[in-house]
Amino acid sequence: MRLEERARNAWQVASVLARSTGMDVRRHWMSAVLSLITALALWTIIQDVDNPRVEGRAPAEGGIEVEAVNLPEGYIVESLQTVLVRVEAREGDLDSLRRSDFRAEVDLSRVDPAAGLARVPVKVVSRRSDVDVLEVIPSSIDVPLTASLKRDVEVKVRILEGPPAGFRVKQVDGHDVPPSIDPPLVTVQGSADLINRVDRVELEVSLATAKTRSFTSSGALVVRSTDGNVLQVMLSESRASATFSIEEIFTPSAVGLQPRVTGQPEKGYVVTNISVEPSAVEVTGPTAVIEGLQGPLALEPIDVSGAKGNVTKTITIQPPPNVSIERQTAVVRVEIAPIKCGTSPASPCESATYFVSVQLTGLPAGLIVQASRLQVQVRVAGALASMASLSTSDIKASISLNGATAGTATYTADVALPGGITLEGVDPVTITLIPVGTP
Repeated sequence: MRLEERARNAWQVASVLARSTGMDVRRHWMSAVLSLITALALWTIIQDVDNPRVEGRAPAEGGIEVEAVNLPEGYIVESLQTVLVRVEAREGDLDSLRRSDFRAEVDLSRVDPAAGLARVPVKVVSRRSDVDVLEVIPSSIDVPLTASLKRDVEVKVRILEGPPAGFRVKQVDGHDVPPSIDPPLVTVQGSADLINRVDRVELEVSLATAKTRSFTSSGALVVRSTDGNVLQVMLSESRASATFSIEEIFTPSAVGLQPRVTGQPEKGYVVTNISVEPSAVEVTGPTAVIEGLQGPLALEPIDVSGAKGNVTKTITIQPPPNVSIERQTAVVRVEIAPIKCGTSPASPCESATYFVSVQLTGLPAGLIVQASRLQVQVRVAGALASMASLSTSDIKASISLNGATAGTATYTADVALPGGITLEGVDPVTITLIPVGTP
């Protein structure tokens, strides 16, 4: 509708309202309605002044793609030229019109496919209510019809990235279990030349996040030739999904056993050696868990308080969570002997082994130590007078955790000894730190 027509209509509505002001109370509701109509009319006039409706071509860039409908059976249209339209729209909207604002089609229900080429009028409809299509340019286009072939092709999965570490596609007898594909077959349609070149229809899948027993991935289908080139053909289904069976990988590994001793032998006696049989066991579990094991498995401690001779005990091995072990027990032997020194009080004695509780300092905020009690194995030597009076409480061991992060690491303790005692060795300690609140 042109500007003059809109202004004239608005004026007529306003005149009607002016004549209605003399109505009685029973007709006031009509005045309210007419007032609303007048307001809308005035708004339209303002719009027509500030942002008038004009004629122009659209879209601003490119052309409108034409869709062929009602294709004759057994024929396809490989390509169609685009069209433009002459429209009436608000001046401020004209330059922003895009091809997506229109739908263009040619109806092929009455064409003779045997002719191979048909001249068909183009129908364009605006998707916007405030835009009117006045003319299609060109109004008709040539539509080339090509005899087509159809063929059912199996959908195959192409894995772009495998499962994360510690997981794999489930296997039976050493072979991957194939995924369930939906749909398993699709129909490809196109020119005889293209269809004869179709080698496969692929669904590209990434398993990078596959950590569940059943993992489904969906995506667009890709048609490829034997040389891997992508072919543009029609598909009965453009997308598909593949569901994989995923399992964790279980890895065997040998892990050492670490015996622990508490208490102190009778005065004048010392621990001279500790042995465990076997020294290592085979553990099996998810790869990620096995690779996370650092250091030997700590065994249940043996109390040697007041002992004057060897102590032997069968210990139950406690495996880490989600890990199985080849055997359940180990035999720990603690050798205890009198302190052997020279004949004089100043003569040096053979080295003795003490098990000392460790004091931890500098624990970072937000972390806790996974073990409830830590011990360090300390080997010392000294003269008879010093060794005879030495007890575990006289040896102080500490480890600084300043700057430590969550995880498992090996630390060496700082050991303080009383006068007359010499440090000959201290075994490293494996400590695991976990965030507060970790189950």
